[in-house]
Amino acid sequence: MYGTILSNLKSQPKKNSLSSPTSTATTNNHSMMSSMPEQGTTTSNNSRRQTMNKDNNTIECECCNKRFPKDEICTLTTPDGSVEYEHLCEDCEMMLRNEADPEATVFYNDDDYPHIITAYEDATEGDFKTSWHATDGWRGYFDITPSDQWTPIHSDCILSHSYDAEQLEKFDKEFQQYLLSNNINYARVFTRTSNLFSTGYDLFVEASKVAQAQTIRVFLSLKYRDPHTFNMTALTGKDPDEWTENDELFVKSWNRIKNGEDPEKILKELQGDA
Repeated sequence: MYGTILSNLKSQPKKNSLSSPTSTATTNNHSMMSSMPEQGTTTSNNSRRQTMNKDNNTIECECCNKRFPKDEICTLTTPDGSVEYEHLCEDCEMMLRNEADPEATVFYNDDDYPHIITAYEDATEGDFKTSWHATDGWRGYFDITPSDQWTPIHSDCILSHSYDAEQLEKFDKEFQQYLLSNNINYARVFTRTSNLFSTGYDLFVEASKVAQAQTIRVFLSLKYRDPHTFNMTALTGKDPDEWTENDELFVKSWNRIKNGEDPEKILKELQGDA
């Protein structure tokens, strides 16, 4: 989902052992001169000390590999407090935060301000948490988990640019109208999936008002959320006026396999009907 920068922190240079020149206990001028450091040695040692002190007061950024003063180094953590990067410069920390794709977008009641959850930010302040659910090696979707304040009441999926998506929009609009008119707080959560044409949709209400909201949910689900229409659209990518007999047969077979029937048995039945 993100482009992760993999670079290991280079080891700090080891301190060299700086030995001072040995002096001899003699009054002989030649001996005294021979025990003194050669010309230029003192300057060289001072330069080495300065370089080492500079390195000890800086840390290498794990992203750009440049060195920065310790007070300019940041630690990048996830919303649950786990450390993702221990040493980042301010620019790289900002870049990673800004480039993190939204995992979920939350809207409270009829407020159209988006509260974004990414790998590093949680604008809901703990109301909701995301987790990746893999369906195979490269596909999946983000699950959403609420705090105790919220209770899930409807979970769905937006199949972009489809008749089913239009029906879900009507369901959403009428449900919101009912909740607002009855002073029931709610949150709508839209989550990212690996399918560009699919977005998760979850509706939560305040925990104390679940029973009241459940009645209208059942009514609106019967009115707008036909499971057969959803499955046909999801599996064929077609709207109802485009369905063929083969499409119907395909989805029917898929449902049977999903319910545990033997695929070979279903195939033989289909071949016998052909």
